[in-house]
Amino acid sequence: LLGAGLVCVLLGYALYEALAPAGGGGRGRTRWADLQSAAIFLAFTFGFSPVLKTLTESVSTDTVLATAALMLLAHLLSFPYAAPSPPGSLSLNAALFASVCLASRLPGALHAFAMLTAALLVFALWPCLLRRL
Repeated sequence: LLGAGLVCVLLGYALYEALAPAGGGGRGRTRWADLQSAAIFLAFTFGFSPVLKTLTESVSTDTVLATAALMLLAHLLSFPYAAPSPPGSLSLNAALFASVCLASRLPGALHAFAMLTAALLVFALWPCLLRRL
C-alpha cells in the first residue's frame, strides 16, 4: 500500500504540475514548499501512528465502525459535487475522522500509517487533482 501510494503521489503531482497554467497559475507555492509539507505530514503521521493504535482501545468495535460509517455518510452528503472544487472542511474532516477511527483498529502502527496516508490521498489530494482536469 505504501509503494502504490508513493507511485500515485509522484504521478499525481507530476500531472498536477503539468496541468498548471503557464506562469505557475498564481498558486504561490514552490516545489520545495510542497516537499516540506509532505515531509512534515509523513513525519508526524509516522510518529503518532503508535499513539493512534491505542486511540480507541476502550471503545467497542461496533461503536467505532458505526461512527466511521456515520462520518463517511457525512462526507458523502457534504462533498461539493456540483462545483469542481476541493472538498469543504466538513466533508474532509468527516472522511479523515472516519479513516482515523478505522486505522485505530488495524493490527500495527505501520498499517495505521499506511491507512492514513491512503486516506489523505483519496479524500484530500485526489479532488484537487480532479479540479485541474
